[in-house]
Order: sequence, then structure tokens, then C-alpha cells
Amino acid sequence: MSVPHPRSTRLPYLVHMPLLVVFEPHTTQRTALDGDAPSVSLFFFLLHTCVCCLHRKALVSHLRWCIGSVLNTHRQASFQFPLTEIHTHAHTHPPKRHLWLLMSLSVRIRTPKTSTPVQVELNSSGTWGEAATLLSQKSGIALERLRVLAGFPPKAVELSASSPLSALMLRVNDMLIVQEGEARVLLGNTGQRYVPPAPEKAHFTRRRCPADNSCLFHACAYVLHDKSRTEGPQIRQECVKAVLDHPEMFNRNTLGMDPVAYAMWLSGKDSWGGAIELEILSFLYQTEIFALDLQSVSLQHFGTGMGYTVRAFLVYTGNHYDCIAMNPVYNSPSEHEDQTLFNSRDENVLARAKRFVAEEGQKVKEGRSA
Repeated sequence: MSVPHPRSTRLPYLVHMPLLVVFEPHTTQRTALDGDAPSVSLFFFLLHTCVCCLHRKALVSHLRWCIGSVLNTHRQASFQFPLTEIHTHAHTHPPKRHLWLLMSLSVRIRTPKTSTPVQVELNSSGTWGEAATLLSQKSGIALERLRVLAGFPPKAVELSASSPLSALMLRVNDMLIVQEGEARVLLGNTGQRYVPPAPEKAHFTRRRCPADNSCLFHACAYVLHDKSRTEGPQIRQECVKAVLDHPEMFNRNTLGMDPVAYAMWLSGKDSWGGAIELEILSFLYQTEIFALDLQSVSLQHFGTGMGYTVRAFLVYTGNHYDCIAMNPVYNSPSEHEDQTLFNSRDENVLARAKRFVAEEGQKVKEGRSA
């Protein structure tokens, strides 16, 4: 029985096949099969049908038949690879030469500096940290400011450096969007988020929020939802839901009224948020939230002592909330380059935030800033 020509045959994936094929892609020397057979073409991959053979004897029998068929037709193959050695799990002799394992994954990346996607080879059996380092090198973006989006619709990758790349479930020719912006928030080995220390040359800047009775929620959306200018109402509803879902935590003593009544009041778009809502959001986002008074530079902090590894900053004028972020350029209007989350152990950032707020407060007193 003859075997179909490889051009007319699709080669599906080999899954759980008890067969190891060892290729030497960099040599042109023909290597004998079992010592005296000619080299075998890549068409040998038709042996994928062995997957269906559940019994060892059936597998070996089918394997012998396929080898004979391929050897009789190998001259018809349109492309060939030298086959060093073929053996099943029952083979007792180790390979005589090194194994070449096909583990690279070819993906496309789009960067701010390239008009067309760039092809990149990733190690499919490696870690996300290794892949991120390679993407940083290819894009020219510093690792601490590397932001990668994957999937459709694209979503930011939030993996620890030690997580396997396979967790992203990437396929050949998938697109990765590489951006420069906010420092990465990674899930560390302990399950905690991690933000690299802020760069020394970056500058704090004040990002103003609408004075529409929802300024606190707008400010929190900016720092907690990746600089969003539209998700303030969503932040408000998250607070409402938390009150209803955790009455034992947000009880009458904490809220000053019945939790259900408080949730109904907070649902109103004209209801102001305050310290209670900052406490709720700190709990929901596992993030320390520091609110600095623009006039006295006094500090209210929420979520401290809870082991949270990430911190955000707001400013308060007495009747209005804004947020502050760090940008590579002084007084930059470019919000997409803002960093809004910081390492909670970075005391230098806290000191710089206090100095910035003191300067902003002085501008307000002198009438140079609203």
C-alpha cells in the first residue's frame, strides 16, 4: 500500500504520542535508520495515526508498517530532514546523539517604534520573566516600564517572573502589544503584587478630576484602573456591592447607619465618597491608599499594616479629591506615561510625594494653582 504524497496531506498536532523523533536540523549528512536504511523524509510525521493505537503491540506493528511505506516512497518527498534515531518507550538504547527539541514559539510583537509587527522567537518552555526580558531587548523599553498586552481583546499580562510562559496559552503568530508606561504590577511567588521602585528622575504631577460629587471615585479609578477617566461610576458601584457583601466588616458601627441604607445612599450619583470608601477600596484592591491634605500636608492612610505591597496617592483640598502620579517628564500632559501605583516599601517615594503636595499647597495659597 502506497502512502499519499505529503503535499496532499495535512499534518495535525502530535499529542501524547509514545514516540520520540530526534532531528538534526543543521546537518546535511544522511544518517541510516537502524544502520542500513536511507534517510527518512519529514513525511514520517504521518505516524500521527499512532495516537489512536492504545495497545503497545498495535503501536509497534503500525510503526513498522509506516516505516516500510515511507522508505518505499521517500524519494517522492518534497523536503527532507536527516533522521538520527527513532525509538519507542520500549527502546532500551539511549540516543547516540544530542536531542534537538522544538521548543521555540514564534509570535509577533507590535511596539511604539515599529510600524509593522516584528517576529520574535520565545522559549515556549521558559518563564514569563525570560520572555519579558527578551521583549524588553527587542522593543528597547526598560524592563521596569514594560507593559505587555495579550489576547483578544488585548489585556495586560500580570504574571510573576517565575510563571511559565505557557500560562498565557499563546499560539504561533499570536500578537503581543508591547508598550511603555506604568510600571508592571506582578503577582509574586507569594501571590502578592510587586511594583519595581520608582525611577529617581521621574516627577510627581497632579491629575485633576471632575468636581461632580464623584471626584473621589474618579481619582480612584485613575490610580486603580490604569489611568481610567471613565470608570468612576464603576468604582462607586464596587463600593456599594462591598457594603452589601460584607456586612460583618462594614457594619452599623463603621458606617453610622444600617448597611443596606448606606448602600442605597451611596448609590446616588450626588453622594460624596470619603474615608469609608477609601477603606473599602483599599480592602477590595489590596492596595494602600494615602490621602494627603493639600493645605496641611497631613496624611490619612488606608490599608497599612495589612501586608499590601502596592500603594497609591490621592490629594484632598477639603472638599475635593484629585490624584497624583509620577511621569518621566516634568509637568507632562501625557497621561499614558503616568505611573500611579508604587511599592509600599519605597519610603523615598512617600517623602517625594509629601514634598510635591507641600509645593502644590503653597501654590494654592499664593493663588498660582486652583
